[in-house]
Amino acid sequence: MANSHEIVLIHVGAGKHSIKNSKSFKKLLKKACTKGILALNDENLSNTTIYESSGKFEIPTGSMKALSDVSKLIEGSLLTNASIGSSLASDGQVYNDAQILLKVGTSQNCYFGMTGIKNYKFPISRCLNFSRMAEITFGDKELGVTKPCFIVDGGVDYHSQSPLEFFEEGKCDNDTLITNGAERSYHYWDEMRREQSESFEENYQKMNHNIEYITDTIGVSIVDKKGNILNGTSSGGNMLKNPGRIGCASVLGAGTFIMSSRDLPFYKNVIEPKLNSRKRKADEDLDDNGVIYEISLLATGNGEQIISSDISRYCCNYILSALHLEDSKNIYDSAELLSSSITELSTNRLYVGVTGLIRSFVDSQKTTPHQTHLLYAHTTENFTIAFKSSMESSFEYIFSENPNQDIPLRGQIVCVS
Repeated sequence: MANSHEIVLIHVGAGKHSIKNSKSFKKLLKKACTKGILALNDENLSNTTIYESSGKFEIPTGSMKALSDVSKLIEGSLLTNASIGSSLASDGQVYNDAQILLKVGTSQNCYFGMTGIKNYKFPISRCLNFSRMAEITFGDKELGVTKPCFIVDGGVDYHSQSPLEFFEEGKCDNDTLITNGAERSYHYWDEMRREQSESFEENYQKMNHNIEYITDTIGVSIVDKKGNILNGTSSGGNMLKNPGRIGCASVLGAGTFIMSSRDLPFYKNVIEPKLNSRKRKADEDLDDNGVIYEISLLATGNGEQIISSDISRYCCNYILSALHLEDSKNIYDSAELLSSSITELSTNRLYVGVTGLIRSFVDSQKTTPHQTHLLYAHTTENFTIAFKSSMESSFEYIFSENPNQDIPLRGQIVCVS
């Protein structure tokens, strides 16, 4: 696809963020978004070869550099629960989860997830490096087996058929990732747990009211000039978690998912005939059932709820199905549909925030982008999001507050039209 506006979308979690940190969040996110756009526009960067189980393909290196640059700033900030300053597990160590998800063109996907990342400052960049490898070795042995798409990190080595310049991962001692604030919180709650205090459970549930304590996943979505989407998520998980716990930030379909109209099971029987019967022009009204959509979502909140509900995948499917099967719905209803999907997903209230981008196209091959909208919905106290496109003065910062967590608060912004 050509002539697409580059976009950087970031969230730093849905939970109970202190309003006093809003200005700091805005400053951090604006810096990160700007750095991402600069990387996407760097004409000196060539293509990068991505390896996955079905073969290999190329994407602009700027997309990967943008995700690496943006995520490093976010993961390295004490405002977020990823890498430095992460929650401590029950053994007093930091274990991060991360994943990257790439969609190229109409059908090519690449996913790589890692859990138990222990001694690295930049988990998303570590996942990016693995996605570029033709093979992965354990120690000094090349196993010659299909490259895995999900691993438990243990200092696994790289192997490549050609020299590559890796993204910095920030290899370090685990103590480097532990901040004074995280350590104080850990010792306080660990002591209560060991004493089996009667008030432990009640007080632990109230822990989120400690405004200095952050427990959220971070997420980044990059759209390059060719329209490829590259997502990354990472998190330190919840405090006092068991070592070995797998968080939603590393699980495909939970922490993130990308889906197009072509991926729907009824595409060939329902959508494709409509497209073939309507020879559209770019200036026609495209906001109806004949349009091809692509949606990319990032989720954060209660990790176990997010994994068990497969929330990002579910919401993608729900929104796209409604846009094609309900005549009254169009792209401007996307946030409403996102909110409805969260509500209908479980009989119990989910503690989640979901954000992402939805794009409409003139034709099934996605050669002509038409509109791009940002959408979000959350049942958490608040949700912190920002995005920037390659258009001038496009930076938007959202600190959304939901006074009634029983009903998802939703929002939608037209990014590119």
